[in-house]
Amino acid sequence: MSSARSAWERAQRRWWPTDGLRVVAALSVPLAWWVAGLPSAACLFLVLGAAMLLRALVLPVATDAACQLVFLAVAWAAVTGLYQRVGWLDLPAHAVGTAAAAVLVWRLVVVSSPGERGMPVVALLWHLLGLAAFLSLLWEVGEWAGHTYLSRAIGVGYDDTIGDLVVGTFGGALLALPIARRDDGRPGGGPA
Repeated sequence: MSSARSAWERAQRRWWPTDGLRVVAALSVPLAWWVAGLPSAACLFLVLGAAMLLRALVLPVATDAACQLVFLAVAWAAVTGLYQRVGWLDLPAHAVGTAAAAVLVWRLVVVSSPGERGMPVVALLWHLLGLAAFLSLLWEVGEWAGHTYLSRAIGVGYDDTIGDLVVGTFGGALLALPIARRDDGRPGGGPA
């Protein structure tokens, strides 16, 4: 246990290639506030938190970079109003955004529950479906809360919510499946 802990501590004291994206996430918070106000800054603050959590999990560089890029792209599309200009973009954003969040949370589960490693693909898919459904629900509650308490500009509605839940659940689970299988919590999977 102490050697695993010391390996984690050594990994946290190094600069990683993906730390540049974390700097971008940190700079995005005040930039989003300046561009579009407090709700946008709050959205990018969540992205910054996810980016820092990804670092603490010591994920492989490709997984870390992909998740951070997805979080940044999904958030900046909201900040810049891209979802209003490109109507179909919301659904793929929910699929890839939920997949990235599912990978992050799945890694937390695997790290804290070593018995989850190496499970059969069907069991893993069921777990990811449940996780993606829960994360999609949280996302939609966040959109509703933002619309209700922060800004009416945050779009919500019955059709939007149901579509987002379906695409987030199934798309998120299916897109997260190959990454969760590959990065199933093996120690030492972090940046080289």
